[in-house]
Amino acid sequence: DVYKRQPIGIGDLFSISKLIVLPSETEGRGLPIIEAAACGVPIFCRRYQPEEVYSHVIGEHLHLELRLKTIDFKDPQLNKDIVESVKQHLFSPISFEKNCKHNRYVIEKRYSFEALTDEFKHIIYKLYLQIQSNHKPMDRAKKAFRKYETHLENNKVYTKDIMNTSNRQYLAGYGQMAFMVFLKSLIDPSYFRVEEKRIRGMAMQFAEELVDSKSNLSPIPIEIKHKFYNSVVSLFDLREGEIPVRMDHSFAYRHRNKIKYPYREYTPQELTGVINILFKKHISPPAVINIMNSKTIHDDWHKNIYSLLNHAEIGINHIEDLEEKISANIPLAYFPGKQIELELELFVLEPVRLRLGLKRDEKITIRNITSRELEPIYIIPPIEPLGRSITADVLKSHICYSKNEELKLLFEHEICKIVGSKQHSVGIHFYEIGQKAAHILKKIKDANGFIITLGDHEAMMTDIVDLERFHLGIVKHILASEIMRIPIGNAYIQHVPAGLRFTLSYPTPVQDGKSFSQELQGLKYKRICSKYGENKVLNILKKDAEKNGTPLTVLLNTLGKPKEKKRVISYTSLNGLYDDGLPWSGIMAKIRFSISDKSWRFNVVTATDRPKLVTEFMKAFVNSTKLNTRVAWNGGYILNPELVGKLGIPERFIGSPLGLIISNGKVLSPPLYSKPAFLVNANGRLEIKRVNCSKGLIITNGDSKITLGSEVYNLSEPNDDPCFYDMLYQNQEIPGNGRILVRMAGNIIKDIIATHKGQDIPVLPVGLTLSFPQNKFPKSWKENTTLDIRMIGWPDYDSAIEAGPQHLDNGKVCIDMDIEGWKTLNSIRTQAARLDYLDSRGPKIAIGLDKNGDLLIITINGRIRESVGATHHDIANIMKSRGIRYAMGFDPGGSSTLVIDGKTLNISPYNHRYEEDVYSLPPEPRAVANAVLLSEINGKE
Repeated sequence: DVYKRQPIGIGDLFSISKLIVLPSETEGRGLPIIEAAACGVPIFCRRYQPEEVYSHVIGEHLHLELRLKTIDFKDPQLNKDIVESVKQHLFSPISFEKNCKHNRYVIEKRYSFEALTDEFKHIIYKLYLQIQSNHKPMDRAKKAFRKYETHLENNKVYTKDIMNTSNRQYLAGYGQMAFMVFLKSLIDPSYFRVEEKRIRGMAMQFAEELVDSKSNLSPIPIEIKHKFYNSVVSLFDLREGEIPVRMDHSFAYRHRNKIKYPYREYTPQELTGVINILFKKHISPPAVINIMNSKTIHDDWHKNIYSLLNHAEIGINHIEDLEEKISANIPLAYFPGKQIELELELFVLEPVRLRLGLKRDEKITIRNITSRELEPIYIIPPIEPLGRSITADVLKSHICYSKNEELKLLFEHEICKIVGSKQHSVGIHFYEIGQKAAHILKKIKDANGFIITLGDHEAMMTDIVDLERFHLGIVKHILASEIMRIPIGNAYIQHVPAGLRFTLSYPTPVQDGKSFSQELQGLKYKRICSKYGENKVLNILKKDAEKNGTPLTVLLNTLGKPKEKKRVISYTSLNGLYDDGLPWSGIMAKIRFSISDKSWRFNVVTATDRPKLVTEFMKAFVNSTKLNTRVAWNGGYILNPELVGKLGIPERFIGSPLGLIISNGKVLSPPLYSKPAFLVNANGRLEIKRVNCSKGLIITNGDSKITLGSEVYNLSEPNDDPCFYDMLYQNQEIPGNGRILVRMAGNIIKDIIATHKGQDIPVLPVGLTLSFPQNKFPKSWKENTTLDIRMIGWPDYDSAIEAGPQHLDNGKVCIDMDIEGWKTLNSIRTQAARLDYLDSRGPKIAIGLDKNGDLLIITINGRIRESVGATHHDIANIMKSRGIRYAMGFDPGGSSTLVIDGKTLNISPYNHRYEEDVYSLPPEPRAVANAVLLSEINGKE
């Protein structure tokens, strides 16, 4: 009863305690910490997870007078100091009364009702500032974009001597923000929204870091902060007209619009430059003047490197190559990071000692630096403030007043020089650094020197620069981890030869940072260098990277083989730039029938139960025929399950071919429009031309034979004779009026419909429709009957497949979507993606014939960093420029597949395991409905 009348409160409970012990590893200990502090009881607790929450409760982000004082630990194996502190708190509590009073004061200031009220007022005022809507933030955003764009244009011209961009786009960062770079975004049609949020999150995080980097001696008024933040938000809202070309991996494509947002023209790293311009406009930050260095500098260079990398596990390690390079008397430039003193020891003092042949304990003196001509070492920091980065002037001042006499000596004699960069953005942007820094880099290139970079952004931004480089750092960002292919937290000392891009076809990489380094350190590379000399090999690699973009392992395999005579079947990588500056890449295969002494056979194979990989078609065909099948590619168009569901068509029509297929001389599906077909006649002659069945058909089945001439083609008012309709019939209903209609899928009867007087039947965009007066309908015909079909006026063809569109006719671009029927409603209804659009880029595949009758197959990759894909006109012009006379496309997009000798050559931007890694996985071909196979029938080449 006493306890009911006078219940014990939290204060009473804590007041009987000498120490509050909170050993839990997980969140939930925040309130007991606050309660114990309010009651003036000492606290002994674990730094629970997530540690950021614990840190915030304690107030480690605040000034010392507002931080709670606790005894905390992370390791359950308590050290002696912690144990001793606990004993003192228990047995000499009076000694710590001051700490308890301090904690009560902190609770009063931070967690009282008054503090809570003030906090709510502060939050509401921040919301008020955040939602202020007027044109000013938008105007500031527009001006920042203009300034940054002008800055890039003015300084880009200075890089022509250190970067070859005739065939490749320089990517200063993860990738252009117009395009999705998460693998899952390419496959899951809704995941792009997650990626968009991540982009905005990275931008706002950088903006906050800039604000936090401002000295506390002159705090930024909250109103100014929010003007800045609102301007950053406006960067994502600013729009300017429409984009001229659709890209099927762009955010605009996912949003189903063509709105042009200026921020999408840049990479996330470049956007930091725009944000930094806004920050300097609003806040005018002073340069950081304190050069902190908490690292111990050892006598051993290797120990210092590992100290620089926080002794993290090294995922990519070229430390021996780096040591060899800094020992050579060649110029180098290093772009400084945050640990200036340690970096100066590693990349300035130690290289000079090694070049002079000094021992570790020997000093650099005037005498020994004048005894031989030393190549210069350049340091390239930013000229203007950029967050916590050290500016050129601050670094010069630091060295001038340094107590390190060796360092001062090197600067006085200009062995080491500081050259400022005009950069606004993070990392290293060669289009921003300015004329003076670019000139220095050209001198380094001409003297076969190299550069050293520190950090993730820097490693992502050197890209295709024509300078040998070493990237050092610890992976902190998930995209850097994926591109490097080493875990977050791993360190890297990465060597990248001049002109090479270390990761290819991201986010479905065929080469990543890890595999690239393994190739450079492998026995194959060393053997080839022993044979040809490393300089010659590196020159070959650079030239190929600029012209073709072949993966390193493929190119090394080629170099490792003896030189062969001209082969009948060959292929090469391709790359280039469109007029708008966007990149494309692909593969070109050539089958030189003109020099072959073998016989060749084409076959069109079709799936009977489910779509298959082209390699599966190839394997099954080889097993059944024992032929030496060398080349295969995906075929024409079919009605897939998704389209059947969308159109409300019965499931029995799934897999219906949507164009001409002839295999082994038999017509499996007649033409439905006037689209092009690849045709192989009986004597092996190849043709590419538009085909249709307007001249008529001859249909047989058993004893029945029906001739349907051109006069009964697509009749809106049929007479008393049989007639037929293809997909070029312009009405949406076929007249029935008591006739019997036969719906076909390929050469198979799917529906037999007896109509009544006045009844019309809707057109299904799946195949031909035959129409008979009741008294002329063949009684033996049943559903699922297979018919023998021949087109009137056609020669005998052994194989044929319809796809399209046609690109070239006698060397001239001849794309005409209207003539071929792509613009008809029936065709549009059966397009999984709008193939009739001429302004849409994506993966493409096309074949062509040259003047010698040789066959060329070109695939253009899409949805990857190095290639935005191609429009129909793009690939037509690419083929025309390579001497092709007649050309046509095949089923594009993810279906595009080219296989030679069992190996898939093109990049398919797909992997069915995308839920396991939403960012990137190796490419994986998609299953298709049919394929074209090319086999040798008289042995091997």
